Amino acid sequence: MRKKPRVKILVGYHKPAYLLKSDVFVPIHLGRALAAQSSKDGSLTAEDYRWLEENMAGDDDGDNISADNRKFCELTAFYWAWKNYDRLGNPDYIGFMHYRRHLSFNRNKHFAADKYGFVEEPAINEEYLQKFRLDDESVEDAVRGRDVLIAARTDLKRLGTLSPYNHYENSQKKLHIGDYEKALEVLRKKYPEYVEAAVKYNNGDYAYFTNVLIMRKEIFMHYCAWLFDILTETDKRLDYTGYNVEEMRALAYIAEWLCGIYVTRLLDTGGNVLELQETMAADTSVCPEIRPAFADNNIPVCFSADAGYILYTGVAVHSLMAHANERDNYDIIIFAGGVPAEEKEKIARLAVGRKNFSIRFVDINRYIDRALSQNFFLISHFSAAVYYRIFIADILQAYDRVLYLDSDLVLEADAASLWRLDIGGKALGAAADTEVIRMYFTDDFIKNYLDRTLGINNPYRYFNSGVLIMSLAKMRTANVKDKFVEVMNRVKSPYMVDQDILNVIFQDDVCLLPGCWNYEYHLPIWHPAYRLELPATVLEDYMQSREQAKIVHFAGSKKPWNCPQYDMADRFWHYARQTPFYEEILQQGLLARLSPPQSEPVKKERVSFVDDYLLARLRYAKCKLLSKICFGQKRACYRQQRKQLKRELKQIKKAWREQENARRAA
Repeated sequence: MRKKPRVKILVGYHKPAYLLKSDVFVPIHLGRALAAQSSKDGSLTAEDYRWLEENMAGDDDGDNISADNRKFCELTAFYWAWKNYDRLGNPDYIGFMHYRRHLSFNRNKHFAADKYGFVEEPAINEEYLQKFRLDDESVEDAVRGRDVLIAARTDLKRLGTLSPYNHYENSQKKLHIGDYEKALEVLRKKYPEYVEAAVKYNNGDYAYFTNVLIMRKEIFMHYCAWLFDILTETDKRLDYTGYNVEEMRALAYIAEWLCGIYVTRLLDTGGNVLELQETMAADTSVCPEIRPAFADNNIPVCFSADAGYILYTGVAVHSLMAHANERDNYDIIIFAGGVPAEEKEKIARLAVGRKNFSIRFVDINRYIDRALSQNFFLISHFSAAVYYRIFIADILQAYDRVLYLDSDLVLEADAASLWRLDIGGKALGAAADTEVIRMYFTDDFIKNYLDRTLGINNPYRYFNSGVLIMSLAKMRTANVKDKFVEVMNRVKSPYMVDQDILNVIFQDDVCLLPGCWNYEYHLPIWHPAYRLELPATVLEDYMQSREQAKIVHFAGSKKPWNCPQYDMADRFWHYARQTPFYEEILQQGLLARLSPPQSEPVKKERVSFVDDYLLARLRYAKCKLLSKICFGQKRACYRQQRKQLKRELKQIKKAWREQENARRAA
């Protein structure tokens, strides 16, 4: 019986991602020595760092070059394995793969690839692992008798370049051919036996990219000694003055070309090299468990935000902190999608020095299934963030009860008092939506919509979802996600987006809260005659809520940061002035006021959707431009917004067509 080879493949991570871990696959945190510093991908949060620390080794242990990760990138893992080989158990083979790029060990099938040679996949999951045979047994079988296994060469003709040398010279990543020339000078001087292979490789028509490979122990040790000797000397000869973050990675790029030279010589001298296809996963999301921040008196408060609302979320958080008591501990969780790290940091700094406050950001995109997000219907000033609250019960499995607050509000009372209100065993606690009740009694379209389309039994119990006490334990028994899809498929274009869906699901399982906990400031703005349009009992409650307002909710599209002249807008500015980003909010408000004024609302059956469509088109054009000229996390953020806006444009047109069809049918 043949001896089973011992294999260790380091899988490099710089942020939380799908964890590939087994006896063969060894995850390693790249650049851990620099983890507290901002990089081209932004800053690493404390939660992300803790996840990396708990789930993998770091390249800063033992003899290492972790502090030089900005120059060497994934090579810090190569160096660590070379110098600390015994810590891996002295395997027969050592390799490296990226957290999102892997070798395919399914040698019985050739998969369609892009021009770079990548087999593109939407996500990493169990199906992905099985498809590409990413299991210990398949790896051990593939390496048997081989010297090197490497990501298949790329045909440079498909990329429009003539040779590896020409590709480096004309790279769009601003590589400097002079840097590579210096490395070749070092190679010619120190390793003349590789000159022939260098000439052959540099003038060939294919290249080996990405540093994804597996090598027999003896070859790996020789390769690393050879590689780092050349790179260390090259580093001394390079002038990095004026280099940006991409150009600073010159040594890592040079290493890819040196790898090609090394493999070329190995092949010319009879080496046994196996080329395997390389995969590229678009979604590498990981969903770490979120646990209470404090052991005692933990008051969990959730917000949701996107890049456009994040500073206003900060004002809401500050107002909460201004009225907090010292006995309770406030566990603030902000569900965010596409928010740059620097914006998150502004909000997180509000809790600095406050021992009874924790502010955490949760990337909602890690938890929401992409197929499910296609069901989001958006229109007017609503963004995808309004749907985040639907998933809180599934995401916060370690919590039984939380308080959810919209980002466009301020608190005038202690949130702990609201969190502790008795909701009589119901799934939700929420205040009635006065504006929807007004529309029900004044607009036949809305009355018909609530009665027939939504199937609301009692319009007086239609609630506003901007302030919610959520009994998560009970909500989890309601199977909210499946019901969400079911209702969305039936309603298709909900007038009040996710709020309508929540009202359908929980209309018989909600405890109505006093209106003072969710005073809707926009009613007098849009409808000055509201006193004559509301039922007397509802009007009385609304007026009392204004006088005793504990939460002022700036609902509607006329926000105080854009329209400071309206009643109660001063409540927002009172807290905004106390934040470190007050001037930034002022600037954004001034820019918004320079935009064309919004028209007064009209009845739903006469809405043309033209304003919504034109506004979305303008936002789409802006994000399209910024997604091309920005870099790093900002570029990814704008790309994500661009995709969302494209879906929004389609939904607006669809809603308009449905409304026109309904009008014709009537």
